[in-house]
Amino acid sequence: MDIVVIIISAALAMLLGGIAMWLLLRKKISASSADLESSERLKVDFSEDDTNVNKQIVQLRKELSHKSDELELLLQKEKSLQHKLEEKNKELSHLKTNLEVFRNSSDQNESEVLSLLKKDLSNKEKQLEDKEEEIEDLEDEISSIKKKLNKLKGEKDDVEEKLSEIEKQLKSMQQTLEATEIERDELKNENNQNVESIDFVNAIIGAKDSDDRDALEYAAKVQKVEDIVNDQYIPLLKQYFKDCNDVAEADSVKVKELVLKWGNLQRKSWLKGKKVIAFIGEFSAGKTSIVNRILSQDDPNCPKLPVSSKATTAIATYISYGATFLSQFTDQNGNLKLIEKSMFEKVNKDILARVNVSPIIRHFVMKYNNVNLKGLSILDTPGFSSNDEKDKDRTLDVVNEADALFWVMDANSGEINRTSLKIISDNLKDLPLYVIINKADTKSPGELDKLEKHIRQTMERSGIKVQGYLRFSQKAELEELMSIVKTLPDVRTGSDIGSICLFLQEKLNQISNELKRIKHDLREEEDYLSDVDEEIKRLLLEQCEAAETIVEIPNYNERLFHKDDYRMDQESYDDLTEICASVYNGSLELKNNLKSRKDCQDDYNEDKKTESNLKKQIADIKNVYKQLMNAIKNLDENLYREIEDDLKCGQGYKRDNKKSKSNVSDNSKKVSEDNENQKKQDPQTVITSGDNVKDYMSKAETLMQKGKKDEAIFWYIMAAQAGNKDAQKQCKKYNVKY
Repeated sequence: MDIVVIIISAALAMLLGGIAMWLLLRKKISASSADLESSERLKVDFSEDDTNVNKQIVQLRKELSHKSDELELLLQKEKSLQHKLEEKNKELSHLKTNLEVFRNSSDQNESEVLSLLKKDLSNKEKQLEDKEEEIEDLEDEISSIKKKLNKLKGEKDDVEEKLSEIEKQLKSMQQTLEATEIERDELKNENNQNVESIDFVNAIIGAKDSDDRDALEYAAKVQKVEDIVNDQYIPLLKQYFKDCNDVAEADSVKVKELVLKWGNLQRKSWLKGKKVIAFIGEFSAGKTSIVNRILSQDDPNCPKLPVSSKATTAIATYISYGATFLSQFTDQNGNLKLIEKSMFEKVNKDILARVNVSPIIRHFVMKYNNVNLKGLSILDTPGFSSNDEKDKDRTLDVVNEADALFWVMDANSGEINRTSLKIISDNLKDLPLYVIINKADTKSPGELDKLEKHIRQTMERSGIKVQGYLRFSQKAELEELMSIVKTLPDVRTGSDIGSICLFLQEKLNQISNELKRIKHDLREEEDYLSDVDEEIKRLLLEQCEAAETIVEIPNYNERLFHKDDYRMDQESYDDLTEICASVYNGSLELKNNLKSRKDCQDDYNEDKKTESNLKKQIADIKNVYKQLMNAIKNLDENLYREIEDDLKCGQGYKRDNKKSKSNVSDNSKKVSEDNENQKKQDPQTVITSGDNVKDYMSKAETLMQKGKKDEAIFWYIMAAQAGNKDAQKQCKKYNVKY
């Protein structure tokens, strides 16, 4: 009931969160719409003012054109009059010259030419006067034209100044209009993004389940295994194995983490049975671009993952193979939801940055019909640069699922981010790590050599082992990167949950062996009690017989004048003395036997109690073990057989092809029976087979080399009980009983 309440509360919280985001975005869109309408009204006002100004400019330009035409005509007329004036001046000059010549000539030959020239002189003087008058008229007219011309120039300058001022006003209005149009476009863009964001939130809230019935049933079976571990196995640890906290399978905290991780991998169909590679690094290092290169190598038109030059909300994206393209996401309850392809193509990282969907979305899950993704799952992470601890934790959660890490760094950065370096050093040192120096085409080979050397030194100082270095760019081929992916080790299987089964089986063997030892001790104690009881009876009987003899030795003597008394001779006295000494020694022996019997009885009672506890432990462990194995078998037959084979190998069993499908409990029963038969032959030795002892020692030494001390000690105990001297030395070394 509590789980149902929690799930309903979580669903209501997500729904309320989605509605709140939807209302907030609606409010933003309303504000943006109001701003947009204001911008449009302002644009209309500017448009009306612009029209009036343009009309004024057109009118002024017409007036300016008219004045310019008038000015041109006056200039032409002035030029023509000036030309006439020049001709008249020439004529006047000619007349003056002739007149002077005439005067000179009249002085020389007055008599001859006087009569001829008087008349001509009179005409010339008259002409001269006429010309001078014409010149004066022309000069007056030119002066008038110049005045008019100056006036027109002034008017033209006024018109040009006014036109310049109006043009400045027009330019200012145009700049304002352009700024308004830019603001309007930005508002439109923001409004469109708000609309897209609301559409995206609506699509997320209304997303349909992507898991089919089989997937849901499988998830329920995984949950069954988790419930057995959490509700039965962990309480079993706390009850019986409190002193085994140095073993991972006996540490309840580690077990919870282990089963959570295992269950997580089992539920995620896009990870199960696949190699998982994760791209990590700073934002703008090119992680998503590399993933897009892998996705589009066979289909350039495939939907791309959104790329951004700025950090966005930390939502990891899984990419794996599918028969058709699918865009999905998991909600906070781990349910897989479907997003329409058209909606995914509209989504970009700007929208993800605008709308915080992390309370609703845990991961994006993409499937592409790309043969390069078969058997592979790619994880595109936001990186570790975020200052938000939740973002970092979300990234670490998914990165720990990877089989290998590819750390992408920008060749132009020149340095490794110290925060990321520390996170990897503290949390991810056990994962194979490769370094990709991206955007290598922006550097020379010499610069890249120096950068790679610097990175190697930094990694070595930080104690981080790097499997390989790769230089990459948008122009580089993908073969080298894909070849590294292909050479990665096989994917992890059910070894995590199998280790719990192995731990239970080992503890069953240990406790069974301890129970056998206790039973052996009980039988010895029962035999001893029986023997000591017989001895006590014998001693008591001897004491009784001695007492009777003692009573009979003194002879009753009747006397006449004295009291009656008892008398004995020297021989009888010697016999009495000897019998009394025997009684004394017998009483001491009896006392010792009684004390030994009490001690043995106490040991027997304690061993009986221990036997009862061990039987209960075995029953409880077998119950959990059986339920866990049945739940695993119901979940996945292949996983069950894999764990079963591991258990057989772990117990040193020789596999029989005809009995390969028999379950672990049958094998355990067989070994138990064999041990019992051996024990009847030699109670001090559980298993005396030389081959088995060698197997035990070999397995112990192998486990010790792997650092699995507790498991190794178990096999040392088995070998020591079989009489192996080296194993017994090891048991003494580690202070364990065998």
